[in-house]
Amino acid sequence: TPLYSSAASDVYKRQDVSINHSIGCHGLALIESAANCKNGEPVNILTHCNAGWLATVDWGTATAPIYMAHDKGIPVHVWIDETRPRNQGASLTAWELGQHGVPNTLIADNDHGHLMQEEQVEQELQVALQVQITQEMPQVQEQELLEVLTE
Repeated sequence: TPLYSSAASDVYKRQDVSINHSIGCHGLALIESAANCKNGEPVNILTHCNAGWLATVDWGTATAPIYMAHDKGIPVHVWIDETRPRNQGASLTAWELGQHGVPNTLIADNDHGHLMQEEQVEQELQVALQVQITQEMPQVQEQELLEVLTE
């Protein structure tokens, strides 16, 4: 007997699409706000790993507001990084965005701090689907932030 029924799978799929669409709508408002200050220049967005439609259903998570902004005619450019070997998540996101016609650049994982320091990122979109809190997590995030602010 399958663990999940077809009906349960359909419910899960509809919920996932709805949640991702909601993330997109909320994020779109933030991108629109940034675009209003850019005088027609692209809003530069940083995202991490794969949070697109290959990882979820239909919209993706962090990519949903990007797709919505692009479809609405707001110029965007996405910096994509990854910390895993072979950049598999970032490469998937770059491919997905490219399929949709969204300008993007795949960067090394350490470049994001430099881009932020050089004010080449207006927004960072990351969506945590599952979070495991550890003692190291706040320290790592704080260290990265301090490096960006002090360099």
